[in-house]
Amino acid sequence: MFQLLIATILTTANIRVNQSVTASRSTQIRQETKSRVTENRCDRVTQAVADYRDKLEATKDRRVNIHHGVISRIRNLLAKLNDQGCDPSAVTADLATWETMITDYRSEFTKFLDGVHSIRLAVCQEEPGDHQARLREARQQRLTAVSQRTDITQFYHNTLKPHLRELKTSCRNATN
Repeated sequence: MFQLLIATILTTANIRVNQSVTASRSTQIRQETKSRVTENRCDRVTQAVADYRDKLEATKDRRVNIHHGVISRIRNLLAKLNDQGCDPSAVTADLATWETMITDYRSEFTKFLDGVHSIRLAVCQEEPGDHQARLREARQQRLTAVSQRTDITQFYHNTLKPHLRELKTSCRNATN
């Protein structure tokens, strides 16, 4: 009987020890799982942001290269018209304005890309904080960049191109 009592006490003590070991092991497993989930989330977000940023960089570079090509062609045309005795000063001023608009667009788009990068940093931190505010800020910067890009296109079609056509027409009429 005494042995049964001692066995029961030892079994109860073993169960309590096992329960406390199980509870601490369970907590450790939860923390490891949380750490792995956070790391996986960070890896996925990092890759997605990197892909998105690369795509946007390529788009920005393509647009800027197109604009620089157009600027180069317009300068060549202005040089030819100037050699023919025409006064390209109005179109030259428009071209300078357009170049300033392109430079502003490029810097605003770079700010947007930096904002996208900061979102990745916020998600990957141990305590992400308020990455929603950074996301809203990045969206606003994107809207500003898109608006500037639209302004660049409209300026080209509504101001620069008509002035250039007008200059070419007046120059042709003056030489005839």
